[in-house]
Amino acid sequence: MELQDRTSTGKVRPWVPRKEQSLGVAPAYLELARRGGPWAEEYARIGEAMMACGTSLEFACACCAETGDRQKRLCAANFCRGRLCPMCNWRRVQRVGNELGQVVAEFQRRNDGSVLVMLTVTERNPRDWQLSEALDGMSAGFAKLRKRKAWKRAVRAWFRIIEVTRPRPGEFHPHMHILLLVDARYFNKRHDLYISQPEWARLWADCRGLDYAPVVDVRRMRRTSEATKYCTKVMDYLSWRGAEGWVADVDTVGVLHRALKGRRLVAWSGELAAVRKDLGKKDDDELVDDGNGFPPGYEITHREVYYWSPATLKRGRYVLGMVLPPKEGREREQESEEAGSGYRPSG
Repeated sequence: MELQDRTSTGKVRPWVPRKEQSLGVAPAYLELARRGGPWAEEYARIGEAMMACGTSLEFACACCAETGDRQKRLCAANFCRGRLCPMCNWRRVQRVGNELGQVVAEFQRRNDGSVLVMLTVTERNPRDWQLSEALDGMSAGFAKLRKRKAWKRAVRAWFRIIEVTRPRPGEFHPHMHILLLVDARYFNKRHDLYISQPEWARLWADCRGLDYAPVVDVRRMRRTSEATKYCTKVMDYLSWRGAEGWVADVDTVGVLHRALKGRRLVAWSGELAAVRKDLGKKDDDELVDDGNGFPPGYEITHREVYYWSPATLKRGRYVLGMVLPPKEGREREQESEEAGSGYRPSG
């Protein structure tokens, strides 16, 4: 049986396409390793891990006693957690996006009257050898921006994510999406809180030390979904070549890997971090949950383990390999066997 996993709205989750895309990126890392140099060992390790990424997916399966509806939740997997891995990037964005919605909703519940504003800051596109320096400068500029009086007066909390796109070969477009939670009086002209788009541009240019007016976008937001972006878009370094499947641009992968290594691409203000902690959220790189995130009334009935079955080097499908009892039942079974009782769960 092949994997069928859908969202609550019925949309099919793209496990197979993401796995196939990861199999397109991994050879680029292996080629970089083959070329040698100080990064060769790291490239080889990442390439090999990406080849094996997501070859095993374990789902908790639950049923609603009242409606008979059945749902799956991923509870274990062998993800590589690579920054440029399409599988892991997709999972990471899904998780951070869901988490951001919960954290912001709780913050607004605790702080009545806060509204959402999306601020996107950027600058002139650097060349490949300038990307790392540009990202360093933008991070330093953002730290300075948060110390400005206008920011402190209006902003209650913030969430920031770094995104890098490639508009053309050898050139990159780094920018920051910053979700601001501002006082409800922010848009009321009777209060000295509002910051216009030209003023945001002036502040950003000053904090970055730019001698030109940068492009800055600011708009009111109704939902948090637009704040979470991929740190890179896979189509900037990955292309479909028919019989060859997905193929990554080796040089672009190398530039992005070196520039993004060790960077905190997602950041929360202290106020949101405190809410996040209260909600029991884990580190951003945790790509699976405990399988207990089902709606009320759902009971876990069993677990299903799917394995990647390759048809070619870069194509394949997920097939059911094992059906296991619920985690609690399995743990009880193991404990009883160790104790020599011979216990087996019913059913």
